[in-house]
Amino acid sequence: GRFPTPQAPNRLAYVPPPHRDSNKRGDEECVAAVLTGDAAHCFPPDLGQGVNSALEDVLVLDEALEHSRDLYRATSPVEIGRYAATRYRRKREPDARALVNLVAVGYPWQYSQPGRIQSFRTKLWALNYLLRAALHRALPAWFWPACFVMVQNYTDESYGTIWRRAQRTTWRIVVLLVTVLGAAIVSVMRSASMFGSAAV
Repeated sequence: GRFPTPQAPNRLAYVPPPHRDSNKRGDEECVAAVLTGDAAHCFPPDLGQGVNSALEDVLVLDEALEHSRDLYRATSPVEIGRYAATRYRRKREPDARALVNLVAVGYPWQYSQPGRIQSFRTKLWALNYLLRAALHRALPAWFWPACFVMVQNYTDESYGTIWRRAQRTTWRIVVLLVTVLGAAIVSVMRSASMFGSAAV
């Protein structure tokens, strides 16, 4: 079998637009709704972050509700909910998307699935992991380890921060590999040129 592709909805909260004539719309039609847990970020258990991320959702929502109560104490509970849902969405959506991205690239072939392509992907993933580990050990200020290692070891960092570090490391690895390949090509061309000159 296969796990579904990691995914997150476009929005973690729905806040209906305010009605111009409040008499024509009851409070029940203005209530906001939010998504948390697996509804907010659905992915296989590769990184072991399902419960952790759901608890973070609840903490962010609780903070948004507390902040909304302080601001809208004199107004209706509907306004408190609407503002809290908007605040929750703005604060949590970037992390939810980052978490889904981390799962998609962090350890996507943990479960052995049949096929030659799967075997090649597993080897490619292992090579990527070892390269990042070696580069991080040699130049920790420039290269970060594999993202699943960061998720496990940097628990005080947000998923968004870890995802940005993983992306920066990927770009630096690409630049490094292109530079090494370019230097190797130039070296081969110089050697061929020198060999050609010596032969003449």
